[in-house]
Amino acid sequence: MAIAFQKEREILSSLSIWKHAHILGFISSFEVPSEPKFGHYNLILPYAEGGDLHQFLRLPSPPEWLFTGPGCIPFCKTLYIQTKGIVDGLGFLHAKTSSAGYVIHRDIKPANILIHNATFKIADFGSSRIKASEETSKTEWAVGTLMYAPPEKTLEDSDMYGRARDVWALGCVMLEILVLLLYGFREPAAVEVFERERLESTKKDVKAFSRTMECVEVWMANIDGLLQTGHVREKDRWVDEDWDNEQKMLRTLLGAIRSMLKVNRLERVESSRVLEYLTVS
Repeated sequence: MAIAFQKEREILSSLSIWKHAHILGFISSFEVPSEPKFGHYNLILPYAEGGDLHQFLRLPSPPEWLFTGPGCIPFCKTLYIQTKGIVDGLGFLHAKTSSAGYVIHRDIKPANILIHNATFKIADFGSSRIKASEETSKTEWAVGTLMYAPPEKTLEDSDMYGRARDVWALGCVMLEILVLLLYGFREPAAVEVFERERLESTKKDVKAFSRTMECVEVWMANIDGLLQTGHVREKDRWVDEDWDNEQKMLRTLLGAIRSMLKVNRLERVESSRVLEYLTVS
């Protein structure tokens, strides 16, 4: 526990110096050995008043910060910008610097993306590791969340991989964001329908993306089909972009997601290239 605490504090301290708009900040830390009730090791982080992305994707209606109003950025564009922001944040973590090394998060998932000041921020570095710049991107894994783990973990082909794991996990998260963008806030939440269909698509009682890729591919193909037609979300208190502009953004997201969800990790795009794709397209 002490070692894990020290490692997370080291990473958060480094990130607080490097700083990125889409990575949650770090305030301080302290130890209370005489108060086991509250845990010996404590980190103080900014309060994310908007909750996390897992909760956001399951809201029946838009939160206050997405309400319409004069000059309000359209719903689709807002989430596109925030999605691009977390891609940029991951690229920032993965980038090699002269001496500081780079960070592999190892547990990217909606619950670890917090919403602070209407901004998506990558958080929870308890499973992360700083690697020296000269190291390869491979590392041993015994952590993470099965739902968003890549095939090379769940199929037990290898326990040795690095940044490609984060790319896969973020691709899964982005697909869930795309599902919300296409179908809007509703009950039941579209991401829950997607999750249930993945669960029902196999006889193994699993819903991990990497183990239900047939179902995932069907959903991506259906989304692609809808984007080629006049699909319109049910409108509920948000500003809609012109459909042609929305269509371009959604197709760009889908293309990026497909490049991130390559089963062969050697074919998987790097995080920096995803940002380039989202920026140029």
